[in-house]
Amino acid sequence: MTVGRSLSEIRSKVYLNPGVLELLRDRRGVCFAVLSTAADGVFGNSVPFHVIGLAVAVVSAKVSVMFLSNTPVLLLHGFLGSAEDWDPVCQAWGMGSQRAKPFELKKNLYSAESNEDAWDSLLTTILAYMDEHNRDGPWDIVGYSMGGRIAWMLAYRYPHRVRRLCILSANPGLSSSDERQFRAIKDQEWADCLCRDGMETFLRRWYAQPLFALFRQHPLFASIVNKRVNEDPAMQAMIVMSLSPAYQPDLWSWVLASQIPTLYLSGEADTRYTDIGKRLSENTHVRCKTIPNAGHVLHLEAPVHVATVLRQFLN
Repeated sequence: MTVGRSLSEIRSKVYLNPGVLELLRDRRGVCFAVLSTAADGVFGNSVPFHVIGLAVAVVSAKVSVMFLSNTPVLLLHGFLGSAEDWDPVCQAWGMGSQRAKPFELKKNLYSAESNEDAWDSLLTTILAYMDEHNRDGPWDIVGYSMGGRIAWMLAYRYPHRVRRLCILSANPGLSSSDERQFRAIKDQEWADCLCRDGMETFLRRWYAQPLFALFRQHPLFASIVNKRVNEDPAMQAMIVMSLSPAYQPDLWSWVLASQIPTLYLSGEADTRYTDIGKRLSENTHVRCKTIPNAGHVLHLEAPVHVATVLRQFLN
């Protein structure tokens, strides 16, 4: 039995060796066993099953095949972050480097003459990274905040490269010209602060925003900020302006119509992005979940809970 076959092809019938079927049939409840190609063949009656992963779950005489997905997962961090930000989630998930592919944005973003050129360059670089690690089939994409916007842009431009999307604390776009103008002014102010005052002053002001109230109480907040003091302020200023939502296409209409299975996560204390999730739930292909005891930076504030939800969705 091959993983590559379509759901409609393999959902109807499966033929199991009677010995394998007896091994799986556990009257005490549910048992799990790997269904290998050696178990395939035309032996006796067919047994209907439902595809849920790579293992076989048996309840009475009903068989379920669970494909524990080995689809590579592209992890996109947020502004000021790094690929290491995903380590707590990957550790809680138990997902090794063979599947998890954190992408370092600051090492792959270059100055461009326009915002459109910056997006084109970044998405091309990400596609090259994906091809380098796995050319076969689509990927699962997980993105936080700015990384979530990048994930949406990647799926918008190249939907055939995406199997599933997981978006954390991100906005699909700004719909009105007033919103765009306001955000452009704010991001220019942040970029000026970076270039004029340096990282330490910028970080103090950045994390003073109400959005990060819960994150400021996190035990690791001080150590995380201390690492970010060493970032290049000119590079961070370029990221602020190049990938500003003020100049990014508004993807609301596309997201609400997209058929890509999507999980949207927001922190319980992050009311702004929880409200965005409620609007996104108008699309039946978008599943929205709120993570308790978490705010905007939910993958660092509640990595175990986030990992559990991601694992359930992507597997």
